[in-house]
Amino acid sequence: MEQQFTTKQLKRREQIVAAGLVTWQHTDFSVLTMDAVAAELGVSKPALYRYFSSKDELIRAIDDSAAHSILTHGSSWLSATGSADLLTMSMLLVQHAAALFTENPYALQCVTARRYFLEPASRTALLALGKQMEDRLADRADRDTADYLLFSAAVWNIYRHFCGSAPAEHQQLLNHAAVTDGWILERCLNGIAGPQAKSASIDYVGVEQAFTPNRSETRREPHRIFTAIEQVVSEVGVAEATVQRIAERIGISTSSLYFHFSDRSDMITQTIEQERQHFIELLHRCRADFTGSPLEQLYGLMLLLDTYYRINPEILTVGNWIRSQTVRIAEPPSPPNLDQDFPFLTEGITSGWYTDQITSFSILAYLQMFVIHHRFFDAGRKESPCSIACMRRRFRLAFYGIETQGNTR
Repeated sequence: MEQQFTTKQLKRREQIVAAGLVTWQHTDFSVLTMDAVAAELGVSKPALYRYFSSKDELIRAIDDSAAHSILTHGSSWLSATGSADLLTMSMLLVQHAAALFTENPYALQCVTARRYFLEPASRTALLALGKQMEDRLADRADRDTADYLLFSAAVWNIYRHFCGSAPAEHQQLLNHAAVTDGWILERCLNGIAGPQAKSASIDYVGVEQAFTPNRSETRREPHRIFTAIEQVVSEVGVAEATVQRIAERIGISTSSLYFHFSDRSDMITQTIEQERQHFIELLHRCRADFTGSPLEQLYGLMLLLDTYYRINPEILTVGNWIRSQTVRIAEPPSPPNLDQDFPFLTEGITSGWYTDQITSFSILAYLQMFVIHHRFFDAGRKESPCSIACMRRRFRLAFYGIETQGNTR
């Protein structure tokens, strides 16, 4: 029989859920303990069990709360945009996204990280809402523009909140005095282009030739752990792909697997670093004899990311699996050296190719997520690249925003 709660008890449950969400996001929604939630609230752990019988019940309540917040604000946006034009829809989208993040700053990250574990009804409702919102925007523009607006409004709001909670040693990578609603709307409408880029042309063919390496250069023979993860995930799904099953697929025991690493976090962190280094080396080779502008190099980076994820599809499968693990991935010991690995980002900002209201880190993070986002939604077409025309259009949206629709720079 379901436990009945008084109004006062329901209010306290809401407070515990809110504290649980804040606590959980500190670990990127990987590890949640009742001790941590109790500490956040300044109460004893037994006090929590008066309102939740188990940690699993609290997790379900957090998932439901996050999904409910998104459904509420998304439905509100649909109600407000019935006959609006694209500009009005964009303004309202930014406003409703800001309201969502004000009410529940971590709701979107929660359902994204937990998407394989949400209750079926919540998952179905969220997918239906997303399609309705995309259809509404596409009616005024097209699918690419609709997708771009939904993605950008969400990601820049996540970035705004990340700016305020990032570790001190990473603050120099962010360096926004204030990412406001107006700033986010400006990015949606006008992208990340700076004054130098407004009248510039892009040698698309030259960039595409320089940044489309052959398959043998791009294809990295997967680490056997990556291969095992992909095989197990394809057979049993992300939720059931345990480290034990992965070790069995490799043909060793779990303890033997950990013999090579200090723990599961170390195993994942080392494997991620190996892939990052391989991509950076590939980027350096593509840039070695290329003399194009920072704008053209940014398009090249986008092309290379798309090609890399397409030819090495197991990387995104493993990325999905990592997000589902109840283990915190260690932060790098020091912030990445973006000036060394991506010098054209800093150059582009200082010379006016990119807006000076942005940072190298945020450009890189945005572009990488934009490409990954599309690769996830192109499921089932691992070897079918987005057409060149499609890639050019997506880049123009990311760089110039929606106010330059039809732009053929």
